[in-house]
Amino acid sequence: MNLVLVEWTDSSAYNGWHKFGAEDCVTQCVTIGILRHEDKEQIVLTPCISDFGNVSDTHAIPKGCIKRVRKLKVKSGRQN
Repeated sequence: MNLVLVEWTDSSAYNGWHKFGAEDCVTQCVTIGILRHEDKEQIVLTPCISDFGNVSDTHAIPKGCIKRVRKLKVKSGRQN
């Protein structure tokens, strides 16, 4: 299992009345998840995998938006 932290830039949009110029920015994001898939166009993360192989809340991030990916260390074994 590869747990990763992804720093990426997302687009932003505003609906309705707002201060002029407020739409001239993008959003800086950080996502942590289990790396499920990676190819030349995207990486796909999920926060939860069951022992049956089911996943929850899949998140695909385009490679062009990614600034940095860091692999996180996971301690093995249970601690009480």
